[in-house]
Amino acid sequence: PVAGVAVTFAVTSGGGTVSPTTPVLTDDSGIAALTFWVGGTSPGANSLTATVDGLAGSPVTFTATVTTDGPSQIALQAGDGQTATVGTAVATPPSVLVRDVFNNPIAGVPVTFAVTAGGGTVSPATPVLTDANGIAVTAWTLGNAAGSNSLTATADTLTGSPVSFSATGIAGNASSIALEAGDGQIATVGTAVAIAPVVIVRDQFNNPVAGVAVTFTVATGAGTVDPATPVLTDASGIAAATSWTLGNTAGVNSLTASADGLAGSPVSFNATGTAAAATQVALEVGDGQSATVATAVAIAPAVIVRDQFNNPVAGVE
Repeated sequence: PVAGVAVTFAVTSGGGTVSPTTPVLTDDSGIAALTFWVGGTSPGANSLTATVDGLAGSPVTFTATVTTDGPSQIALQAGDGQTATVGTAVATPPSVLVRDVFNNPIAGVPVTFAVTAGGGTVSPATPVLTDANGIAVTAWTLGNAAGSNSLTATADTLTGSPVSFSATGIAGNASSIALEAGDGQIATVGTAVAIAPVVIVRDQFNNPVAGVAVTFTVATGAGTVDPATPVLTDASGIAAATSWTLGNTAGVNSLTASADGLAGSPVSFNATGTAAAATQVALEVGDGQSATVATAVAIAPAVIVRDQFNNPVAGVE
């Protein structure tokens, strides 16, 4: 053994560090030793050389394998903030990423996905193990009610746990139409009913559906409806006629609201038209008779009172 020879230790791969970084002199036993060699922060192969210029066998190579230090943190990977039809799965399955303190992905960590609002489901319902890339993923089917849905991904003790996901459920295709308001009213002939006819359109889960064309049509009574063109349902699934004016003849009036292909179509509305104010009186019977003096005529005189549309009017003195 030769003492006093300067040996230089240097990291050649893996990104670790050595101490000291200056050359180390061999001792009386010819030994030169580092204080420490710290591996890099990424798992895998690391290497180090010990070099003495001009000596056979120089440089000497050391190798080591670095492993991860265990899971430390969890974070959202993909699948947040999506929109999907109620009762269907979101397009991008929610996923999280589990890493160690140096951001290396960790495999085999159990992550529990759980629905927290909206009434949907996840699959599988059991914990999901992270894969070789540190990722755990689940399928998420939204609930049947339109609106907000939320989900959490939990890995006990990890920084960032639980991870939250949100999604918005939107109504499905229109399935049914139903009467909402405006049936069974009474109004004066030739005038509009107080409450314009209203229908509501829903999907199979009873969520209101916007943008569906509804046509209002007078069926009996010879009145008019405004507009005559189809009305689109609003964000609340509501389609409303602007007005329904009854016909000029006292009695039953009816109206339909139709949307092609929907259960419940057409919806029927009924209204009763009553006579307007009296405007005219006319002889009805009893004119031109002959009778013995001081006796009653055979037919008592009678008149009929009508409104402007010739509907008989009751209660006129």
